[in-house]
Amino acid sequence: MGLVISLPFMNLSPYGLSYIGPVASLIGGADVSFFVGALAAFAGYALIARREKT
Repeated sequence: MGLVISLPFMNLSPYGLSYIGPVASLIGGADVSFFVGALAAFAGYALIARREKT
């Protein structure tokens, strides 16, 4: 889940790949996919854990 959501925020050009996501190109090529993916994974986990608690 976190990986799929973070794809538009990726900039893989420093690693020799030619992929720059649309959001990454809008913010000047910054690769913020790690933060977005981590936040999405946390939110998904929190929702699932909350549902299992009740």
